Amino acid sequence: MKKTKIVATLGPACDPDGVIESMIREGVNVFRLNFSHGTSKDHARRVATVRQAAKKLGLPIAILQDISGPKIRIGEIENRVLELRGGDRLTLTTRRVLGSKRVIGVNYRGLTKDVKEGNSLFLADGLIEVEVEKTNHSDIQCRVLNSGRLTSHQGINFPGGTLRAGVITEKDKRDLKVGVKIGVDMVALSFVRDPRDIGRARRILGDLGVKAMPLVAKIEKHEALSNLDAILEAADGAMVARGDLGVEIPLEQVPLAQRKIIQRSRQTGRCCIVATHMLASMVNRPRPTRAEVADITTAVLDGADALMLSEETAVGHYPIESVRMMAKIIRAAEASINHRRLFEETAISGSVSDSISQAACLIAEDVKAKAVLTPTAFGKTAIRISRFRPSPIILALSHNHQILRFLSLYWGVFPVAAARAHSLGDLFKVCVDAARQRGFVKKGDLVVITGGVPLNQSGSTNLIRVQKV
Repeated sequence: MKKTKIVATLGPACDPDGVIESMIREGVNVFRLNFSHGTSKDHARRVATVRQAAKKLGLPIAILQDISGPKIRIGEIENRVLELRGGDRLTLTTRRVLGSKRVIGVNYRGLTKDVKEGNSLFLADGLIEVEVEKTNHSDIQCRVLNSGRLTSHQGINFPGGTLRAGVITEKDKRDLKVGVKIGVDMVALSFVRDPRDIGRARRILGDLGVKAMPLVAKIEKHEALSNLDAILEAADGAMVARGDLGVEIPLEQVPLAQRKIIQRSRQTGRCCIVATHMLASMVNRPRPTRAEVADITTAVLDGADALMLSEETAVGHYPIESVRMMAKIIRAAEASINHRRLFEETAISGSVSDSISQAACLIAEDVKAKAVLTPTAFGKTAIRISRFRPSPIILALSHNHQILRFLSLYWGVFPVAAARAHSLGDLFKVCVDAARQRGFVKKGDLVVITGGVPLNQSGSTNLIRVQKV
């Protein structure tokens, strides 16, 4: 039973009958809706299919909405493809034009004000570098520094610079409204730069009547790395979005940034997803490269909560096989995790809840408990336990299905629906009965139960009980 979770992106490759159900059986815990592609009807239909499959299998599968953000892209190019050569002169313009070798349109009007002479811009999602030579109110005259192929609507990056474009666009606001309507469980925010971006998203969701939507900050800007701790304080999780991050900072720094984001997320009790090109070769091939296997293994050993598949499952030829392979690699990597070392590395705040959670994990290890049972109204107890990376499984028991689906993103946490308890004795019985019914524990197993009184109150973790089933 793997403890590192799998996020799979939905797309046309998932649409044939039975594919989504098979992906869940192979190990998907969360499905991602990429709102940079597809229509509202596509997203609604796929959410309905996920809910139907999850209900059939009796599993709390979550839906993550990933909004586009202010991605700067070039416009349409004549014949869709253009070959640029080093030394060429190229004008980027905010005017409406059909792209050619001399002039290409961009979708962000403020770009001419944000860049200046001598700045570098990267086209083709980081593959072609151009140097800014001159700007005016609508045009940026550039010199192409290296040859490459450019296709319509590819991204533009401005590493080391700051763009004044708002993180949440008008399209994002419309998409958030769609997400609320179709019932997504959490939202990933693109191109977050500082905690104020998280606050803006919460206010927009509040205006839509949503007061408690979990928000995942995508760390893909150099500013986000500088403001990482403040962003984690404001958000509910982080995503290491290695695609744009690998253009924003030197490539050789990406693995180090990944490790830093994972470690800081765990220390602050935030879930962390590692994304982009995890199994990219499996878009067209049934087996991964050795480098991809090593990449996944490194992310697991670094302590990521979840790993994400993008085009592999959205448009690839082998969506089910990609999930199966990722789960297989995860299980192999987890067999070598040093749980005691991770436990000792985990800092605690000195609060009663943190201290009780730490003690529960230590006791569970010492008595070789089968599971740590965490009855939880808001998910906080299960999240605290997950931080310490115990070797027993963590069963989060709650009557709140939205909380259960969010917890499916956390390392080692297995959400279980359970009735609301009305007394302490009732609480212990409800937990053990639910764990037995789902087959996680059997008669004679030792379990550690940690929760709090008063019941159903956030932040009240203050008790530990060791019980034989």
